[in-house]
Amino acid sequence: MRKTLILLIGIILLGFSSPVEAATISYKKLDNIYFNLNVNGVHSSNYVTMFYLDNRLAYCIEPGAEINTREYDSNTNWANTSIDIDTQKEIEKIGYYGYEYTNHQTPKFYIATQELIWQKLKNVEIYFTTGPNGSGTIIDTSKEKQEILDLISKHEKTPSFANSIITKKKGETLVLEDQNKVLNDFSLSESKFHKVNKEDNKLNITFSDSINEETLILTRNNYYNDLLLVYTKPGSQSLASLRISNSDEYFLTLKSEDIPVPQKEIVKVPSTGDSPKITHFKILKFQRYDLTHFI
Repeated sequence: MRKTLILLIGIILLGFSSPVEAATISYKKLDNIYFNLNVNGVHSSNYVTMFYLDNRLAYCIEPGAEINTREYDSNTNWANTSIDIDTQKEIEKIGYYGYEYTNHQTPKFYIATQELIWQKLKNVEIYFTTGPNGSGTIIDTSKEKQEILDLISKHEKTPSFANSIITKKKGETLVLEDQNKVLNDFSLSESKFHKVNKEDNKLNITFSDSINEETLILTRNNYYNDLLLVYTKPGSQSLASLRISNSDEYFLTLKSEDIPVPQKEIVKVPSTGDSPKITHFKILKFQRYDLTHFI
């Protein structure tokens, strides 16, 4: 009976670990922009709409599915979807560096972001035009897509000294330069023992005057404070307000030690009284050379 009660309590607590909340969808139509989508041989075309759920921008994560409801359930994880973990991470980064990223608030960046998300989720054919059903002019988003992909590629880089242990003598100074040139994308936790100053792409470090070891945390800077939200409802298109759900953290360990100065080897020369006696000698003959030809 007691085991059953504990199990029931565990299930109840698990249910409260990620609360589901309701969210209402709203729409913003983009003028003169139409999507032309082919999913598994099924073609669809319509004007492009930006979707907001309780004022959070959200992207469609089921290419070709219809939106058949105004009310959605929101969750702070991907539990109610069938998207695998690797794809989750990939589309989170696309959303992070997409329309909401600095200086990306244009219609072309929005459709470029949605296109990249769909292509990660399914093998789809997608292009955008100024008229319905492929009419009008094709809208070129290659520049926007490449910029998003370049930022994602840079995201994979960490400071060259991330996850390192650096040992120096007490009171010694060191200039630590990031060879990957991404240090400005990270924040460094404050040191209690050592003096650490961040200057552009370098860390200027003065190690503690006493023996100390300390691990500092490097955390990637984000432009947002809110969480990932995934919106689902049976029979309707699923959407997501994309954020990177697992923050990137790395360590840098600094150690100041009492490193001894290497001693010079001392060769003991025997005193005069201890000098060995010479009992014999050997006469060496040296041949004379004419060195004038070297001049």
